Amino acid sequence: MKTKKHRKLATKLSLGLMVMMGVIMTGFTFYIVHDRTKDLEKRILTKGIVSAQTGAEFAGHLLELIIDNGIYTRNEIFDTRLVPIDLPDALVEKYNQTANGRDLAPLKKYHYETMLDVYLDNNILPLQEIFMLDKEVIFAVLTDQNGYIPTHNIKYSRPLTGDYEFDLANNRSKRLFNDSVGSAAAKNETNKFLKQVYKRDTGELIWDISAPVFVKGEHWGAFRIGFSIERTYAEMAGLRNRLIVIMIVLMALVVIIINRVTAYMLRPLKLLNTRVEQLSSDDQYRKTGIRTNDEIGALGYAFDKMVDNLKEYINTLRDTTAAKERIQSELKIATDIQLSMLPRIFPAFPDRPEFDIYATMRPAKEVGGDFYDFYMVNDNKLCFVVGDVSGKGVPAALFMVICKTLIKTEAQRGCAIEEVFYKVNNMLCPDNNTSMFVTVFAGILDVRTGVLQMCCAGHNPPILAKDGEDPVYLKYTPQMAMGVFENIRYNPFEIVMKPHDRLVVYTDGVTEANNPHQTLYTTERLLEKFIKFREQNNKELIDNIVGDVDYFASGAMQADDITLLGIKMNQPKGMIAEKKTVEIKNEVSELDRLSDELTDFSMRNGIPDKILFKLNLCLEEIVSNVIFYAFENPGQHFISVHFLTDGSIFQIQVCDEGIEFNPLKRETPQSIGKSLEEKEIGGLGVHLVRNFMDDLKYERTNDKNVLTMTKNL
Repeated sequence: MKTKKHRKLATKLSLGLMVMMGVIMTGFTFYIVHDRTKDLEKRILTKGIVSAQTGAEFAGHLLELIIDNGIYTRNEIFDTRLVPIDLPDALVEKYNQTANGRDLAPLKKYHYETMLDVYLDNNILPLQEIFMLDKEVIFAVLTDQNGYIPTHNIKYSRPLTGDYEFDLANNRSKRLFNDSVGSAAAKNETNKFLKQVYKRDTGELIWDISAPVFVKGEHWGAFRIGFSIERTYAEMAGLRNRLIVIMIVLMALVVIIINRVTAYMLRPLKLLNTRVEQLSSDDQYRKTGIRTNDEIGALGYAFDKMVDNLKEYINTLRDTTAAKERIQSELKIATDIQLSMLPRIFPAFPDRPEFDIYATMRPAKEVGGDFYDFYMVNDNKLCFVVGDVSGKGVPAALFMVICKTLIKTEAQRGCAIEEVFYKVNNMLCPDNNTSMFVTVFAGILDVRTGVLQMCCAGHNPPILAKDGEDPVYLKYTPQMAMGVFENIRYNPFEIVMKPHDRLVVYTDGVTEANNPHQTLYTTERLLEKFIKFREQNNKELIDNIVGDVDYFASGAMQADDITLLGIKMNQPKGMIAEKKTVEIKNEVSELDRLSDELTDFSMRNGIPDKILFKLNLCLEEIVSNVIFYAFENPGQHFISVHFLTDGSIFQIQVCDEGIEFNPLKRETPQSIGKSLEEKEIGGLGVHLVRNFMDDLKYERTNDKNVLTMTKNL
């Protein structure tokens, strides 16, 4: 039983080697035959080209000598007219008996009207016969532009016998070959040579290689050389068959020898095979017990040791696998928790058309140290943050959660961005025994005005693209990362985001991504891709950049977390012009209502408190003067007040139907210590208005006083 199995193994090895050797030998045989065939074809083509061009050149010189020696004129040489000569009736009768109804036209002979045929018979035929000495050459002939062959080779110029088959194959001289191959060769005057493959009327596969003949620079015809490729292929087939027979015999001998040697060498393995079968027949890890002083004994000893190690390994693997599964499950939960802490629903603020924001984070491990965040700290201010914690994995993720939470907490208290950085840094530094730190870039965008106030703690400079300008990396003075030293004062800086302006913040996992050649992605490539995709929306831009990082990495392992955040300004809320008109009576009690209307309008449009205070003061001053002094007749009158702002200016227009009076013509008073009741319009009040406002304008229109006050924002 055991011996039979070993013999099967020997047989399998023998068969495997036989198949392998058979494949190798077969491939080698076909390679040799193919390579030899290509060499022969190349040699025949080269020889054909040289022969055709040599024959064409000789024929051209010969025809030029005829002209030069006055034997024939140039016109006679190029006279292509043919005079048909009918076959004798006796031959036609014989052909009708032997042709079996086939066309006799192929046997009809033609020649030129001049004596050129006779001259060529004596002078071109020796050249043609020289080429016929090559056993591979089937024919070598000169043909004119009509495909007419005045002088064929001797073997094809035998006298007509009346036997259709014999004469068709052995009498081809003076015949017109105007088939597609003959016509193509005869009319070719642009190519140095022409190779055509076709089956001859005798059924033989031919390579027809021709070269154009020129006489006095004018195309006359061609010189054609025919090679029998079937003979070449037959030689190659014979070579292939001989090689196959040799390979088969050699392979059979080698297989027999290998089979015998393999069977003999496998005999010592019978005992080991028995023990292995015993080991595999049940679930017990049993030793072989083989103890010999040769290689098989060493193999048996190694097998016994393997059994002991296997027992220990299985137990360890079982415990390790269970522990690893628990860790993987916990890390998966940690990944979900970390990603759930980041804003992941886009568009993030569908009801805020003033801006567009998108971000993505892909950790290098299950959890990472990169983070991003964005939220509205009030109705008009958006805070966004991008951070990169030193290190990776679980410690970085925990530190990241602390940083993100502290920044959001301080920002939502309404602190300025530099105060947020100062307080968070001081909370991270104490008890930081692991010496971890975090680089942070954050900004607070006023969506009403587009003013963006930013701070950077050791982070990469973002890319800023102003509308109509080339994107650049934002320049600012670099400062220390958070978590290193306490009491660091971070310097804020700001820009104004106008419509279509865009800012992209990223972590160094993007610019320092590696490919298999250890080449970095670089800030230059990031800027180049930003320019390429800048016309797309934020999501498409960032997704395309991440896709390009993956393409650049070419499958290399991600070494660091990859995070990008893009924010684009659409239309700042404050830049949409807003108007309001308030009409009051000429009563002092109406001033409170007017002040409330101004305050409400200003708050809705994000006017700072300092400016609102000045606006209120100027409005009260002007309207009070109108109430007290503008109307000559007592009674009820109305005053119209118009508010307008577009984010860049705040304009107040006061209209009344009182007496004509331009307060702007009044000079600044010498004394400013009078009470409100003692003031005159245009006195101290106008002085105050001039100082608080950036532009004043008075008009008398339709019997109304119109005073326009403008404050630049």
